[in-house]
Amino acid sequence: MAAASAGALFVTGGVVVITAGAAGLHLGSTQASAAQPTTAIASPAPAPPAATAQAGQKAARQALMNAEAQVLGLKPAQLALALRQGMTLHQLADQKSLSETQFASALTGQLKPLLDQAVTSQQVTSGQEQKLLKQLAKGVPNWDHAAKPKAGQPVPTPSPAAGATQ
Repeated sequence: MAAASAGALFVTGGVVVITAGAAGLHLGSTQASAAQPTTAIASPAPAPPAATAQAGQKAARQALMNAEAQVLGLKPAQLALALRQGMTLHQLADQKSLSETQFASALTGQLKPLLDQAVTSQQVTSGQEQKLLKQLAKGVPNWDHAAKPKAGQPVPTPSPAAGATQ
């Protein structure tokens, strides 16, 4: 019974199972020492893929917002406020005399290190990073998109100086 005494270790559904042979119990031998029970050790269940993907997308969006703010010379909170007030990235870039091509180039330069750091810290997958960079190569996301006000809120009138630094 050489196969039975070899033992094995299995991982099934997040549970580690050690067979009798791996635990030192030789079933084919009449000289087996005291029976040792098979041990099952539970490992923590991984996060559901959908939750992990959502967290990664959120982290990637945050990196994008931070990079956009850096290119525009704003703090992320200032950029978020300007966008909520109805300004577009296009309008904000125009205030800095940046074309879409110039903005996209500067944005890629600011975004790549932020995404690399997020991948290293496992907040974003390399696939999510590549997807965002590929999308950026096609054009700036939401370049002419103004945020829609939430239901029941008045529509703000954007001012040309919204979010401008002094």
